[in-house]
Amino acid sequence: MKVIEKKAVSNQFKKAYLKGDVILTFEHSGIYGDTQEFFDICLPINKNENGAYDFLNKTLFKRVVAACHKFNRPVGDLIKISMGSPDWPVFEKHTGKKSILALGHDAKWYFGNGRCDLGRWEKDLIETYGFGIDVDMSFITEAWYELRRQEQKAYQESKTMVA
Repeated sequence: MKVIEKKAVSNQFKKAYLKGDVILTFEHSGIYGDTQEFFDICLPINKNENGAYDFLNKTLFKRVVAACHKFNRPVGDLIKISMGSPDWPVFEKHTGKKSILALGHDAKWYFGNGRCDLGRWEKDLIETYGFGIDVDMSFITEAWYELRRQEQKAYQESKTMVA
């Protein structure tokens, strides 16, 4: 049997991916005594994406749930998702839309009951997936939140100074 190799004749058929790393932080230690689990992502980018937020809602968070199951961790114990990727420029080039970093998001999501610093996106993720619902985070006070905001602002300013 002859195998015919088909090649794309233009870039319109070329797939683009956002590759990166995800760190899941849990309230309780796992079987090896650690509170974090790590996994790689390779998210397919559609050139017709509505934007970075919608892209991650469609592609990332279901993978987080699957990773929790794979690592035998309850999603209700998840207190933080951190994502790093050097490929956000690929997203921007392929879609013509800004990355979440360009939109001012640090690619970190926090969860837990009683937190006063959760944004609308985090609250939606809690409601949709149950992230952090079993964790009491009421010690995250308004003073703690203000310190976090100042740290994030200083970080953004330091990035602006370097650029």
